[in-house]
Amino acid sequence: MSRRVLAVLAAVLVAAPVVPATASAQQWTPAVTVTPSAELDPDGGTTVTIRGTGFDPAGNDGKGYGLRIGPDLPTLRDPGTTTGHQLTRLIKADPVGLQVKLNADGTWQTTAKIKARYDGTDGVRHDAGAKPFAVYTFGWRSTATTWDTVNPLAFKGIVVQPPPSTSDPGLRWGFRKAWRDYVTRFGGSTTLSGGVVEDPDPRWVKPKPFQWPVASASFDGTKGRVTFTGTARFAVPSHYIWDYGVADPEVTFAGDGTGTLRATVNYAFYGTAEKPEKVQPPTRVTLADLKFAGAPVQDGKNVRATIASAVLTKEGADSFAGFYEPGTELDAGAVLFEGTADPGQPGGEPALVLPPAPVTPGGKLAVAGAGFVPGEQVTLDSEAGQSRATAGAAGAFLAEVPIPAGLRAGEHTLVAVGAVSAKPVRATFTVAAGQPGAPDCALQPGGAVKGELLWGLKKSFRQYVGGKPGNSITAGGGAEVAGEAYRFPFGSADYRAPGELTANFGGSVTFAYPAHFFTLVLANPRVKVTGTAGALFADMELRVTDPKAPAKPVKQTGVALATLDLGAATRADKPGVVAFTGIAASLTSPEAFGGFYTAGTPLDPVSVALGAECSTLPGLGGAAGSGPGGTGGAGQNLVPPVKFRPSGGLAATGLPWFLVPAGLTLLLAGTALVLATRRRPVT
Repeated sequence: MSRRVLAVLAAVLVAAPVVPATASAQQWTPAVTVTPSAELDPDGGTTVTIRGTGFDPAGNDGKGYGLRIGPDLPTLRDPGTTTGHQLTRLIKADPVGLQVKLNADGTWQTTAKIKARYDGTDGVRHDAGAKPFAVYTFGWRSTATTWDTVNPLAFKGIVVQPPPSTSDPGLRWGFRKAWRDYVTRFGGSTTLSGGVVEDPDPRWVKPKPFQWPVASASFDGTKGRVTFTGTARFAVPSHYIWDYGVADPEVTFAGDGTGTLRATVNYAFYGTAEKPEKVQPPTRVTLADLKFAGAPVQDGKNVRATIASAVLTKEGADSFAGFYEPGTELDAGAVLFEGTADPGQPGGEPALVLPPAPVTPGGKLAVAGAGFVPGEQVTLDSEAGQSRATAGAAGAFLAEVPIPAGLRAGEHTLVAVGAVSAKPVRATFTVAAGQPGAPDCALQPGGAVKGELLWGLKKSFRQYVGGKPGNSITAGGGAEVAGEAYRFPFGSADYRAPGELTANFGGSVTFAYPAHFFTLVLANPRVKVTGTAGALFADMELRVTDPKAPAKPVKQTGVALATLDLGAATRADKPGVVAFTGIAASLTSPEAFGGFYTAGTPLDPVSVALGAECSTLPGLGGAAGSGPGGTGGAGQNLVPPVKFRPSGGLAATGLPWFLVPAGLTLLLAGTALVLATRRRPVT
């Protein structure tokens, strides 16, 4: 479509009449007041009153609104995670427990005592002097920003340190965005020290890359090396990643547009935090091979170099315990240090760097250019339209390209051409979304950014554990109990087509039966689909509290737990969403399930949904245990094999486990044994 036609259409849209809302419609405008919000006692001695108005009790599909107090953390909107925040509450019309009552007129009120420094459950000491605190509200389990409010807090005698400037010398690099996303989604923590901070560039979204301060520079204009100080440490306890550290990076310039990035790397994985199974002490390695966007250029008294690509080396992959393969793309970045660049190389070859994250229609695309002739005008052309930028004295520029609200989702190409250099350079960007639920919203390959998994494991097992005093079934890490099933939160996905996808989910469900001396934990499930077949993987752990029990502890990560059959599953697609319900599942690995059942045993059906940024996920329901393919009918034997019953005596009979034949059935509601004929194993 030509730009002239687009202009005509735009004029028609502008001239179209606007239909006003009816006068009788209730207008809901969320607002929050915090009294007092300044001069607070740093030790938490001030009682703060928080009042809300304009919160529609039926809004957000009745799910309610989140209230959190503390710094702006990546887990702010995570529905199942309170990690790191000083206070978290759910505001609902029908509250339970500590939830805040939302009145019919849209008002609510609560109080809190807030400290300026506290130790979060994420293992980090949060300080309002380093990162400001605020009172936040948002839509519970929603990506919409309609109900978002922010009320900053100020404490007596505490001055927030100003953030570093984007013009400060340093290395701007975040290792790998997919890794930072992984740490965030699975409730992990990132700890920066030694002067490392989040990159202050406002164009980045959380979890942001890092800015490392310069330690020294030795550069002759084209070749040399620059060292930096500080450490970034990552931990994901739910995946037995206790520590991964990257410290004191060093960038070398070979003089031909290439270089290396070295760093000191350590890790401690698997086992326990006290006794990890895989450990690497701090080791100096060449982490990545670099390619620069043109030659380093002069920027005032500094030299600026743009890292166009960073590729993980074999040594770097080994230093990460094989989490990533050699050749994996790491983050691009930039280097700024005091020095003098070769004046004979004003900018090298033109190059563009675009952010890897999809851009939303109606938003703006951040564009960084380097290697252009100083002072020349650069034309930026794409389906989004045409924009212009001017290269600075160093031959570089930063620009923002407006993205029309109606631009199609998917990949687009941006072409930049300098008026003097006349060398076109191309880069791709992705448009991720239209309006939620819009008919033109489509889930494109690589575009799955949200989703959920609903699974009840096995109804008979839930009844066996959940129906006895002293037993418990608990969800954590973002997982939620949803009727007769459990909802696991989205982590990441490799989506290529409805019949070719891998989806990772977070959270855990713990089944505890103290009288039978066992606890079973299912965590971080992963679904892989190929055609009408698939598999479900998970982290499984069986803890046995009696050393005399014949069952041995089991701890397996990412084990193939169930075989999936999508042949009879129901597709429940919506715009931008691919969803399956009623996927038949059968046990693949009895060992991963602690030997409770035999291979091939039917499990509860699985439901899974993946969506694009523009989509609204369908409700998968909460009764998966009784849906199609369920196995939890009445009359089932709810008693696992005898080896999982108490080793010291069954139901107060005094009989040791090894004297009880396999055909005995334990009456779950009583304390006696009934001798019966042999029964078939649990199915």
